[in-house]
Amino acid sequence: MGMFIDNGEQDRITGEEQSLQNLLKIRKRRAQRTVHQVCDTDGSLKTSPADILQVFTDYMRRKYDHIKVNEERMRHMMNCGLKTIPSAANTALEESITMVELVQAVKQGKPNKAPGQDGNCLEFIKKTREVTK
Repeated sequence: MGMFIDNGEQDRITGEEQSLQNLLKIRKRRAQRTVHQVCDTDGSLKTSPADILQVFTDYMRRKYDHIKVNEERMRHMMNCGLKTIPSAANTALEESITMVELVQAVKQGKPNKAPGQDGNCLEFIKKTREVTK
């Protein structure tokens, strides 16, 4: 099947010509999104694909490398300023969840969210609420 393009003459483009045009558009987009050169940490310009890949690899390794941490200072920071939960609030947190609270929480949930730790998504729980409650 061809396609009509309004260029004044309304020439009909055959399927073969159309696919060639699509291929050229894809190549042009790919060329625009391709990194052609980068500078490494020394400031020298790298243009070959292998060198560019190496510069990015080195950068990511440095970025996500292990950070040395003073464990004693970390413990001090973790213990600094932490408050305990009042016993009344803790008691409320330990109470069982009522069916009314559960139904209300399920109704307030938003659709198309990731499943919970049990692997069940909200839509499953909503549709099978009568069986699973």
